[in-house]
Amino acid sequence: MGFGRRPSVLLVGEAAGPWGARFSGVPFTSERQLEKGGLPFRGRKSSNHEPPYSENSGTVVWGALLPRYPEFFLWNAVPLHPHRKGEPLSIRTPGAREIRAFCPLLREALDILRNPSGAGQGRVVAVGRKAEYALKLIGVPCLYARHPAQSGAARFRAGISRAFTGV
Repeated sequence: MGFGRRPSVLLVGEAAGPWGARFSGVPFTSERQLEKGGLPFRGRKSSNHEPPYSENSGTVVWGALLPRYPEFFLWNAVPLHPHRKGEPLSIRTPGAREIRAFCPLLREALDILRNPSGAGQGRVVAVGRKAEYALKLIGVPCLYARHPAQSGAARFRAGISRAFTGV
């Protein structure tokens, strides 16, 4: 994929995770992945945690997507990490109000990433029900892939396979 070419698949996650995008800045990507290599880009950790934070969902997502790089782009419906009050590394599903608050940003990101001519729009994949809800709110048709967390890895891989093959 060269300059000016848009990704054929846009994957929208639910929200930044406590051990992933919260510290890496990249959806479904942990500090450990940035440092150890194996991704098509490198980075460095932003936390003081040793060892670098690792995220199971990121491992599953990149395991499924890496062979398809650079034909996709990752984004989150809620780009910040929702957590319980006073527990910054807790996991909390984003609420409807949070999702609605970030819908304009999600819409703008999709508009930038999609082909401005309207041709070859590509597929949008909601990774998880909250992402699906966000995309529905902004009127974007999407395919659904199960979120890889909590025993969802196999169904996530199947959903991703459908997204790229159209089957």
